[in-house]
Amino acid sequence: MQISKILPYLDFHLQISNQKLPLNNSPNVNEVLSIDPNAILIKLRPDTDGRYGFNIKGGKDKQTATIVSKVVLNTSASRALLHEGDTILAINKIDIRNHSHDEIIKMIRCSRERLSGELELHIKPCNEKSLLKESLQILRNDISLNRLIEQYRTLQRHKDGFTFDIGRSECNYYHNRYKDVLPYDQTRVILKTNSENDYINANYINMPINSTDIINRYIATQGPLPITCEPFWKMIWEQQCSLIIMLTTLFENGRIKCHQYWPNILETIDYDLFTIRCCRERKENEFIYREFLILNKEINEERIVYQIQCETWPDHDIPNNYSSFVDFVLEIRELRKANKHIPILVHCSAGIGRTGVLILMETALCLIEANQPIFPLNIVRQMREQRLGMIQTASQYQFACEAVLYAYDHGLIEVNSN
Repeated sequence: MQISKILPYLDFHLQISNQKLPLNNSPNVNEVLSIDPNAILIKLRPDTDGRYGFNIKGGKDKQTATIVSKVVLNTSASRALLHEGDTILAINKIDIRNHSHDEIIKMIRCSRERLSGELELHIKPCNEKSLLKESLQILRNDISLNRLIEQYRTLQRHKDGFTFDIGRSECNYYHNRYKDVLPYDQTRVILKTNSENDYINANYINMPINSTDIINRYIATQGPLPITCEPFWKMIWEQQCSLIIMLTTLFENGRIKCHQYWPNILETIDYDLFTIRCCRERKENEFIYREFLILNKEINEERIVYQIQCETWPDHDIPNNYSSFVDFVLEIRELRKANKHIPILVHCSAGIGRTGVLILMETALCLIEANQPIFPLNIVRQMREQRLGMIQTASQYQFACEAVLYAYDHGLIEVNSN
């Protein structure tokens, strides 16, 4: 059989001492959070001059907590809502309560010199209650001043140091729908069932919600190919997924975007290990709801899996309107509650663009509910640390940001006042 070629998807001004930094035996960030569960994580990147845009005072040798003493306007620090008076609890997941002023400065410098330059701060805000509203006002200003596209262009497509060796290997090459959309080795889903190959183009994506015990768990994957349908169902079985979110049609503009991996209504498909039956199907507006019965023939066990397919969201594009999209995400949030520790499987064609928009939106809605600030760019970075290229276009990023404001402005989700 001749197989066609796989196409690509994308045709601080701080004085630094030379003192050695003692990192051994430092308490970790989990200990910081146990002391202050309301600690907020913010991520900063330096500007072209290597500045994060803030100064600090204090440290163990000063016998005071480490406090932000100055924030420069229009810098990474100000955009992340760092404020004068905020207490810094941890830097890059290291508790700094037992570090001197110079040691803390050196930690910040080390972040700047890393490849990504990213600096992670766990802080206790000096004014916690206004952070959500303030973050949304900044987002509103960024939209009105057309800053979102410029912000999006600053994103790295993939995480430094992460590899794609398994997906690039000769035996797995034709298991990828697009040659330039591969799963990180470090976060890929590994098939556990005894078989010749444990590979599938899919990554775990976990999105924790600040100040809560919520972690929204996903598996982001490509639309199955004919040769990956059975591995797809293996993954669903092994990961105990009960909900599939499909954000693509099968064909678009004459191109195949996803193979039909399920049978027609009241029909079955037989694989070596599984029999799949489509028990129910109904259409509501732009969505199709299906119910599948999966039989594992090895152990004679059955499970029900539900699928929701969105038919009107073109590849590389955005949904038709904010209202139906927000309602869709809110419905997914309700369905998640039945099995909140089990990942939802989300796919489009490549498993990065439309899939990323949905994950960003659900994360933002959870942050609104928890009365936590929303930084969409950091959410995208967090996703791209788990699967490359999440949210594929600047227009998708802008749509997600505008949909967040729409949901908040229309009171579509209740803000926790505690």
